[in-house]
Amino acid sequence: MSCALGSDGQLKDANAIDWYNDPDDDTPMPAPHPLPAPPPLPASNGMLTAFKKSVWLPMQLLPNDQLQCLLKVSLHPNDEEEEEEEEEEEEEEEEEEEEEEEEEEEEEEEEEEEEEEEEEEEEEEEEEEEEEEEEEEEEEEEEEEEEEEEEEEEEEEEEEEEEEEEEEEEEEEEEAYQRTKVFGDEDRKQTKKDERSADLKGIFMQEKGCVNPHTQEREDG
Repeated sequence: MSCALGSDGQLKDANAIDWYNDPDDDTPMPAPHPLPAPPPLPASNGMLTAFKKSVWLPMQLLPNDQLQCLLKVSLHPNDEEEEEEEEEEEEEEEEEEEEEEEEEEEEEEEEEEEEEEEEEEEEEEEEEEEEEEEEEEEEEEEEEEEEEEEEEEEEEEEEEEEEEEEEEEEEEEEEAYQRTKVFGDEDRKQTKKDERSADLKGIFMQEKGCVNPHTQEREDG
């Protein structure tokens, strides 16, 4: 297999690589071009320089205690700043927590106020509904009373009309009777008894062979 790296040390595309397999070929594969060496590190001057400005002393001139202290200071130059930052962060967190608590309390108070307002509105609505129902009931009662009064008046009027009709009928009957009586009295006065009498004669006829409709038999009658 040929080398998969180009002359610039970059990987070739798959279509740019020539693939082959020769088991008798003992020639080693060419090595890739070496990568550029990293830049050399600066030479040590035997001095320990702290992270703070203007703090550097030769190590040989410092005793062990001072060296340890300097190492602590140099290796952890920002401890105080970190502590201050942590304190500030804690204070900020506390302030945020207090603000959140205040906001929660305010929200709870607002919710309670809203609930109270809703309850008051519901109570007012219920009272209004009750008042409306009472007014409707009163109106219905008044209407019923008016209807009853109207019915009573109508019944009284009908009774009066019936009484008047009965009286009129009685009067008419009395008048008719009196007129008829007057006619009869005048007739009796003007005609004598013998003139009013008459002879009645009955004439009977006999029929033979008629059929009785009840018995369906022929008989003479």
